Amino acid sequence: IHSVTITALVLWLHFSNVRCVFKNHQTISRCTFIVHPICPDPLINFYLYTRENEHHPQRVALENITKSYYVKSLPNKFIVHGFNSNMTLGSLQRIKDEYLTQMDVNVWMLDYSGVSAGPVKCYLAAVFNLPSVGKCTALFVRKIMELSEVKEHKDIMHVIGFSLGGQLAGHVAEHLKPVKLPRITGF
Repeated sequence: IHSVTITALVLWLHFSNVRCVFKNHQTISRCTFIVHPICPDPLINFYLYTRENEHHPQRVALENITKSYYVKSLPNKFIVHGFNSNMTLGSLQRIKDEYLTQMDVNVWMLDYSGVSAGPVKCYLAAVFNLPSVGKCTALFVRKIMELSEVKEHKDIMHVIGFSLGGQLAGHVAEHLKPVKLPRITGF
C-alpha cells in the first residue's frame, strides 16, 4: 500500500495546489500528509477521561501526564478512532462511558483527525500517515506503561481501535518493540 500511496502523493503534488499546514505536513487536494514525522505532532492529540472528569476530556501531553487526572494504579484503556472520524464519534463515546461506569479506569482517547480526515480520496493519505501516528502514539503509550503501578500486566494497557484505528493499534505495537502491548482489540 505504501508504494500506491507514494504514487498518489507524487501525482497530487504534480497536479494540485500544495499548501503547508505545519513544517512536517503537506496538504494536497484537502488531504494532509505527514512528510516529516516529528513527535509531538500538533495534529496528534491525547485526551484523558476518568471518573473525576468523565464528561470533560483533559488534553494531555507527554510531559504533563503526571499533572493530569491520570491515576497510576488504575488500568488503562486507549480508544482510537478510524478514517474520517474523531474521538467524539458516538460509538466510541459510549465505549468510554461504559468503561467508566463498569470499572475505575483511565480512558485515553487519541484524536488524529487532522491527518485522517477528508473526502474518500484522502483514505490513502490516512493510511500513509499511520506509521508516523503510530510512532508518536507509541511514545505516549510507553510513558503511560512506564508510570503505571498496575499489578496485572494485561491491565497496564488495552488499545481499542475502530476501523483504521485497529490498523493504527498494530503500528503502535510495532513501535513499542521490544516492549509488548498487552492487549489490542479491533472492531
